[in-house]
Amino acid sequence: MTKAAHGTLVSTISSTNPSFAWRHEMLHSAPQDRYFWVTRGQARAIVAGAEVGLSQNSLVSVPAKVPFQLQTSAGTFLNILATDQLARRVGEPKSQLYRLSDPSAQRDMAQLFETLRRETQTVEIGQNRAIQANVLLLTVWLLRHDRLLFSPQRLSAAQRLSRAFLSMLEAGFASDKSPQHYAAALGVTPTHLTRATKEALNKPASTLVADRKYRAAKEAIIDHGTPIKDVAAALGFSSAAYFTRGFQTHCGQTPSGFKKAQNTVLTPSTT
Repeated sequence: MTKAAHGTLVSTISSTNPSFAWRHEMLHSAPQDRYFWVTRGQARAIVAGAEVGLSQNSLVSVPAKVPFQLQTSAGTFLNILATDQLARRVGEPKSQLYRLSDPSAQRDMAQLFETLRRETQTVEIGQNRAIQANVLLLTVWLLRHDRLLFSPQRLSAAQRLSRAFLSMLEAGFASDKSPQHYAAALGVTPTHLTRATKEALNKPASTLVADRKYRAAKEAIIDHGTPIKDVAAALGFSSAAYFTRGFQTHCGQTPSGFKKAQNTVLTPSTT
């Protein structure tokens, strides 16, 4: 991963590094606009109320604060560009999927990502301007290749409902709201909501609610060092014990076990 520079970060993730897979495989959002470019292998993503398959030379754009999930197959490599909304100077970023079948388009994307990677590592004069210019070039490229694959007209009824549900979930996951709460707010029955999310996202609504909540918990524990009891309270759990049981059921380990495992990965042994 390259270092952040002026609100822009270019990184590479690999399916061969499962220790950090939870950051992308669990439902979440980010404060920055992000672009995921598959350079090798296959993946599946949840974005804009739809589950989509990604193959080599697929590019997904995900605006800030939009719920997203990415699961990779073995041998998959992706480049990720995260930027502090510099691209918003040319059109409003939107969730979009691009399949780069043309070799010239593939070369364009490779060059843009490599140039941005190099600029985020440099200390040369004009670094910020160079980063801005190349992010804007990427945005222009996307506008010219817009296929409107996620346009409302092309979403099924199940996808439109799932999209609305994910938007509500993103705003309310840090509470004790259940799928029943979201279903009532959307004017449908819990059964209908779950049927729609299973069809559109291949997951029941209850799993998505839990996934978003526990993804936020992991981030708070690892990135911010928040005590487990405070994480539980912040996410609407009635007690730390209830939170721990739910975390273990959904994630396969206790919060403290997860923290220990992550710290072991982040701090290599000196022996």
